[in-house]
Amino acid sequence: SVWVLPMYEKLFLSVGATELPFLTRVIFAGSQKLPLFLGGVVGLVGGSLLVLKFTSPDHWKIRLDDFLGRAPLIGKVYRLRDLVQFSRMLARLLGAGIPLLEALRLTAGSLRSPEMLALTNHLVLNVRQGKRMAPLLRSSGIFPKEGAEMIGIAEEAGQLDQMLHYVTRI
Repeated sequence: SVWVLPMYEKLFLSVGATELPFLTRVIFAGSQKLPLFLGGVVGLVGGSLLVLKFTSPDHWKIRLDDFLGRAPLIGKVYRLRDLVQFSRMLARLLGAGIPLLEALRLTAGSLRSPEMLALTNHLVLNVRQGKRMAPLLRSSGIFPKEGAEMIGIAEEAGQLDQMLHYVTRI
């Protein structure tokens, strides 16, 4: 719209179209203002990130990840990234022979999103009490129901590390 629409506007004016329809005029005016609007938005977001970084240096990355996790287009990618990281890390630690409770604690240290961190902390509490992970994963709303079912079966079979590896691949 920044490059093409001005060419059409010049084309209409060169053929003598002096009075363009209202919607066409609005579109042409919008294409002229679009670079200013986008520049303002980018400047505002960048400036607010810089202010956030310098005012609270410990929490700005968490807030940025939280914002990106809620964004319409890339939010799902951020949530899936945390699920894959959780599953992959837990599978590797369990495969290395680390007990489940300690593996969950170590996995919690590598997570970014507050939701996954809270879920992992709840899992630590449940495992400490001798409960299974699958019911909490099912009810969390974060973990896919199919993945929670597969993990529930793997818990019963004693093959949790292998199933977590499988879950990260699908």
